Amino acid sequence: MKITLIIPYFGKMPTLFPLWMNSVSYNSDIYFLIFTDIINNQIEHVFNVPSNVKIIQCQFDEFQHLIVNKMAQNNIRCNLNDPYKLCDYKPTYGYVFSSYLKDCDYWGYCDMDLVFGKIFPFIQEGVNNKYDKIYRHGHLTLIRNTLVENTLFLEKIRGVIPFAIVAKHNWCYHFDENGGINQIFSHFNKSIYDSNDFADIDFRYNNLLKISDEHSSWCDMPNTRQIYVYYQGNLKEYQLREDNINIKINDKIYVHLQKREIPIQENLDCNKKVIISPKGIFNYQGIIDMDFICKYTIMGL
Repeated sequence: MKITLIIPYFGKMPTLFPLWMNSVSYNSDIYFLIFTDIINNQIEHVFNVPSNVKIIQCQFDEFQHLIVNKMAQNNIRCNLNDPYKLCDYKPTYGYVFSSYLKDCDYWGYCDMDLVFGKIFPFIQEGVNNKYDKIYRHGHLTLIRNTLVENTLFLEKIRGVIPFAIVAKHNWCYHFDENGGINQIFSHFNKSIYDSNDFADIDFRYNNLLKISDEHSSWCDMPNTRQIYVYYQGNLKEYQLREDNINIKINDKIYVHLQKREIPIQENLDCNKKVIISPKGIFNYQGIIDMDFICKYTIMGL
């Protein structure tokens, strides 16, 4: 089973990049293809690039032209002037970059403002049963690598703004999620694997509270206090139970820290145990108990 994730990233190196890359290195069964204008020697200065990561050096306008030229073959005019707009183009990558995916069973996309655990154990059920789409979110999605699935974004259905219109406006339509591709897959009875095994953190709160657009039962209560612990490719959620005595520990495929600036320990050693808390990201080798969670979370919202 070969899986390739395509990630364009342009601009300043993200603060989570070393931790992201370390978590990627423990997922050797997933291939990561990064298009970026970050100079290779800058990346190599921070860490050793793992063998499952390929970095393709390019400027944003070069990447832009790859997409624009491919879409022109379908008479789609693109207004792609901002890297953030690439969110709407994520479902097109299987079509645009098909030459990189010839021997892949699945391709996909993910964000860089997250930290992975072990990916394959969480998606194994989905890929073994050949789901057409795995997960419904732009921060991590896999799509079965067939011509039908790779061109579904071109289909027009009632209630969804056609991609041809999405492409020619600067506004972000969230076409990579419920604003487009998910509805199209459902309309054509394509199977979608979904699970609450990830932690999508709500940026509107001080504490690290999980949010879900579709499943209210996946959301945390406002008084939830929890931290995440990353160590050698494993990611665990330590959540203080309602009785404030017991701790519930859950394995997670990733934690997504969107639109959130968390202080990061200088010279963080990603090979040692890393605490991800609302008060900071830092190394820690001691015991994680109730007092520790209370210390590094915030009372109330």
